[in-house]
Amino acid sequence: MVEPAGLFEEQLKGLKPVDGESMYWIYVPFEPARLKFVSTRDGVVIGQISLIINTAADSVIDFSIKSFTDKYRVSFAKDCMMFTRFLMWKHRKMQFMVLAGHPSGKTYDRLARRNGWRLSAYMRDHVKNEAGKWADIKMYEYINPNRRENAAE
Repeated sequence: MVEPAGLFEEQLKGLKPVDGESMYWIYVPFEPARLKFVSTRDGVVIGQISLIINTAADSVIDFSIKSFTDKYRVSFAKDCMMFTRFLMWKHRKMQFMVLAGHPSGKTYDRLARRNGWRLSAYMRDHVKNEAGKWADIKMYEYINPNRRENAAE
């Protein structure tokens, strides 16, 4: 019978694994910070970049890019790449998702090859798309080869 461990806390304190190996603890530090930035031309917002940063792990755990106009598309793309390269330099790790089959997917694949990003996962039926149907996502990651252990400076 499976029961809540909280009911047996006293018993658990003295128990050791049968195989003789000591138990181990996986610690994933998590302190999220949400940030938003905009790209502008002549004081007008042309796009937005939103980030979620795990400050405890010095890791960008997701970012999204939204363009609000076709007129300055190339300019916004340059701003995005400059900002992405800054994030790659500043943080220990980056990861982000792309909806599989989205028109921008080929661009991400090309940028991945050019910038050293790695396709780390392909997750089936992971998110709902705009039509409300379950869709696949591609997960990319980048680990900074020049990272410092105490980089939260």
